[in-house]
Amino acid sequence: GVLGGTLRTGTLLEVSGTTLWREATNGTAVDPSFTDGYQVNVAVKPHKNVNLIGSLGRNPDGSDLFTMRTLEARKAGVETNFGFLTFKGLLGTEDEYLAKRLSNTTDLSVSMRLSKWDLLTTGVLDKRRLDGSLSASRTYLLSYSRNLNTLWRLTFRSSATFYEQDGTPLYDKTEYRAEAQLGIR
Repeated sequence: GVLGGTLRTGTLLEVSGTTLWREATNGTAVDPSFTDGYQVNVAVKPHKNVNLIGSLGRNPDGSDLFTMRTLEARKAGVETNFGFLTFKGLLGTEDEYLAKRLSNTTDLSVSMRLSKWDLLTTGVLDKRRLDGSLSASRTYLLSYSRNLNTLWRLTFRSSATFYEQDGTPLYDKTEYRAEAQLGIR
């Protein structure tokens, strides 16, 4: 089952969370891909142009919700507006205790409002994982969105992803993607 909720105190603080749990029925096997857990998200707005965001997620996978056995994920970041520019930065770590795996993520982006109809966004997403060896990926993103009217939005997105294994580039795994999307705002 899934249970979620949000608490807002005006425009200064927002706390939201979800919890997932498995149904334990006698004589049935538990799906190993679905682990019990919870996640708490916090957004604090100390200034009208600054938004501090963070989250904590755990999958304790045991009878004690506070004893870590499986996974713990943490993220923290900031989003700020300066006129027609929006900057966003997010740092995250994820510890998988049973798999002895540590992952780090850095997500940075800059959006520029060209007009009230046009938005240009560029960003970089860096992921690193240590589990006996060090693997990494870095994705560069570029997107352009145009509001055609009050209902429709046209978006063009492109990305290039580069991979490394123990510091050695893996050129044969490089991925390039491009897409166009027409959608409802």
